[in-house]
Amino acid sequence: VMSIDSVNSTTYENIRVGAKFENVLSNFRTINKIMQGKDMNMHISTCPITLNAYEIPDLVNFANENNCKIFFNYTTNPPYLSLKYLNSQKILDIISYYEAYIKQLGNTKNKIEKNNFLALNGLINLLKSWYHEKLDTNLNSIEISKSKVYDILAMMQNNKQNNIIEQFKTILPESWKISQALHKKIMTKDFDMEIAFLNEYQNQKNDLLKILNTYFELPSN
Repeated sequence: VMSIDSVNSTTYENIRVGAKFENVLSNFRTINKIMQGKDMNMHISTCPITLNAYEIPDLVNFANENNCKIFFNYTTNPPYLSLKYLNSQKILDIISYYEAYIKQLGNTKNKIEKNNFLALNGLINLLKSWYHEKLDTNLNSIEISKSKVYDILAMMQNNKQNNIIEQFKTILPESWKISQALHKKIMTKDFDMEIAFLNEYQNQKNDLLKILNTYFELPSN
């Protein structure tokens, strides 16, 4: 089993901080060749998260092309990387993207492709259950103001993150609705994990903006 969360080098190295995608790919090819020679199939383990959500079809293609089985690990922590905690429209958009891919994929040609089709279909079904959970959650959501989030951001930022935090502030609406779970965290000011994560990703501006957007449950544009 080899963990591969993206076949895009930039995305992979953003997720697996410190890793070199070319080294991973080289190791994969070497091991896969050995296993294929023994009439065995490698397994690819993937964590679908907000940073690679739209690259999952590319990973399925990669697995099919290399005669490997793929399976998905469902991530719920940290919440701001989990697909489970996206707003309902964003979850629905990802479901539609995967279903469109499956439709154009056509009939599976062998056991490997059938396995990978079923793995992706299982992910789609999970996303659908999360989508319906989110709809139920929305019925009990709580409104939060931009000024309250400003106070929270002030706790999170440091000098290296200042420009990113200031840019994020410009996209905040005056108010919006958030889940009860996030509201509770905000009220208790429990942000140690989030601060540690922001420090780790402080040089990756675009990813940080996406993470903040997800974490604070901003509505879709």
